[in-house]
Amino acid sequence: MIYNYLKIALRNLKKYRFISFINIFGLTVGLACCLLILTYILHELSYDQYHPNADRVYRVTRSFNNPETGTLSLNLSTVSPPFGPLLKFDFKEIENLTRTLQNGNTAIKYEEKMFNEPNVFFADDQFFDFFKTDVLKGSPAKALSDPYCVMMTDELATKYFGQEEPMGK
Repeated sequence: MIYNYLKIALRNLKKYRFISFINIFGLTVGLACCLLILTYILHELSYDQYHPNADRVYRVTRSFNNPETGTLSLNLSTVSPPFGPLLKFDFKEIENLTRTLQNGNTAIKYEEKMFNEPNVFFADDQFFDFFKTDVLKGSPAKALSDPYCVMMTDELATKYFGQEEPMGK
């Protein structure tokens, strides 16, 4: 039975080549588009899912609407850090919060060495309650509680301190 179906399908493909090409090309383009959209959706849904309780972590943003035209005029991805305690006070649904502030390119000096580091962030002491990371040395619970405390990758520690012990410096 299946053999007969395949034989008829091949005969129609040979007899109506142009129409068969259009159908197969359309099917290919449609499947390719569906697969690309699916990979985009899966990527967007997997964003930051490696964090525990990722479904309970939210990012607060702000947007400004133009009152004259009623359209969105500015959309910013951050709010000012002093808003954090105010939000927690006003919204009882907020269990806990952490604040980060991107500083961009930052000049860092250790002894006589001077470095210009991109992507420097300031964070409060609640940061490691939200974002669990593997820490090689030190305690994440006390890491950012004191002023001038720094958390850095192993590569940055080697860059700044060489083979010296970086703890306490």
